Amino acid sequence: MTNDDKCKHVTPLQNTLPPSPRRDRTAAYARVSLDSADLKHSLSAQVSYYTRPIQQNPQWEYAGVYADCGISGTSGSRPQWQQLLSDCHAGKIDIILTKSVSRFARNTVDLLTSIRQLKSLGVAVRFEKEQLDSATDDGELMLTILASFAQEESRSISDNVKWRIRKKFEQGIPAGHFRVLGYHWEGDQMVIIPEEAAIVRYIFQNFLKGKSRTETKKELDADGLRTAGGYSFCDSSIRGVLCNITYTGNTLLQKTFTTDLIHKVRRYNRGELPQFFVKSTHEAIISMEIFREVQTKMMQPRDVGNRSCFSGHVRCGSCGSIYERSTRRCGKNNEQEYTIWICRSKRKNGTACCGAKSIPEHMLESLSGEVLQLSSFDPKIFAAEIETIAVVGCDKLVFHFKNGSILQRQWHSTARTDCWNAQLREQFSRQCKGINRNPHTQNPFTGLIHCPHCGHSAVRQLRHYKDGTSAAFWHCRTKGCGNASKIWEDTLKDMVRDVPRLPYLVRYIELVDTRNVKICYTDGHCEAKSFQQTRKMRTRKADRRD
Repeated sequence: MTNDDKCKHVTPLQNTLPPSPRRDRTAAYARVSLDSADLKHSLSAQVSYYTRPIQQNPQWEYAGVYADCGISGTSGSRPQWQQLLSDCHAGKIDIILTKSVSRFARNTVDLLTSIRQLKSLGVAVRFEKEQLDSATDDGELMLTILASFAQEESRSISDNVKWRIRKKFEQGIPAGHFRVLGYHWEGDQMVIIPEEAAIVRYIFQNFLKGKSRTETKKELDADGLRTAGGYSFCDSSIRGVLCNITYTGNTLLQKTFTTDLIHKVRRYNRGELPQFFVKSTHEAIISMEIFREVQTKMMQPRDVGNRSCFSGHVRCGSCGSIYERSTRRCGKNNEQEYTIWICRSKRKNGTACCGAKSIPEHMLESLSGEVLQLSSFDPKIFAAEIETIAVVGCDKLVFHFKNGSILQRQWHSTARTDCWNAQLREQFSRQCKGINRNPHTQNPFTGLIHCPHCGHSAVRQLRHYKDGTSAAFWHCRTKGCGNASKIWEDTLKDMVRDVPRLPYLVRYIELVDTRNVKICYTDGHCEAKSFQQTRKMRTRKADRRD
């Protein structure tokens, strides 16, 4: 065997098969508006319709079908819709299939916002009925036009539904079988539930006896009684029972209404739309006389000893909420107490919700006595004469009398000055100067050194040297002030070395110029002193402020 036979040449073979391309992860979205048997079948058909072709397409990878049932397309709070967007943000989906623009969304703004958001993520949305692809250049223009049509179609459907409901109201037919404590539906008739009816009568009896809703709530909780939904009673649920005319055997239709198609905010009907009163629609739990007596008593203010005469009668002119009574304390040991009235929305949600002014109670009493032409304020006369007080802007109160007349008065807030006397102002000033802080950690000159040019306090700056030592000096902190005066802290200490309890005896120290300072004491006299700089004043990068 030769050496050539021993050294064989091996040639590697290249793989000729191309790499398999990555398949697009494809999902589908389906939706029906109503939660009915027929539409559930339609939703199931939509899910099956998209599941099969996605799985059979070799270029697609099945990423699931997202389906919402019984939710309008104008609403953005759709669970499966939100899950779909979340998965797109997570990079799990490349293509979304849907039947039409109206199935995807009927709100033009939400549709375009979602399409642009998905497009930035590299996700294409394909609409089968319109044969549109959001990834194309002209896709967004066509989607804008079609989404506007879909939104108007939804608005037309909503108007038709409202018209049909109001026609039923005119005939005395309710829009649905609403759940009311004390009743259940048998066909189209409301029938009394004896156990729940006893709870309703108990609530009305307690109120007529003079018990508060809080007391009634505690008694109901002690007996283990619950609302129609199985929850514990609260103040609003008890008030809802007391104000519900359904317990008299009559029905009041269109008590609430929806503001607009997009936001779907429900509001109480206070005269914006007609209401329909239908007599003797079912068996009564309480009489109409008792109901009217309760309503009259609820409109009247309680005993002044327990509740202020202003409760429920002062309203915010900005947001419409009522004003609530709030007691505050001030002073060194919270020994002083003052009462103000504050907007409920502002109290709960802050000034971002409502910026209405708070009013001291004595201001309300003074102005109310003035418009009533009384020498001293009388709560009983106020309750008999004045209906409401509207707080308009920052300085105006509008008094609405029960006889229909209206009077306006100007006012200015004194809430701060009511408990901010000279003694408290001096105490706060001393606290700002560090008097009440730990003397071992607080610099004695903090807050004492002032600039006479701009009036601001000087700041302390520390300078480090190469030998490891450091020294502090004080200077004005205001940019553009023009006062370049600086003084070393060692120099200050030498000046006031003979002054014990420095922060208590010295009111302030002024940096007059680079060679002079003025020391003013708490007894009123001032003293001018000169000094010489013992170190070079040159700004270094190693300097830092304390």
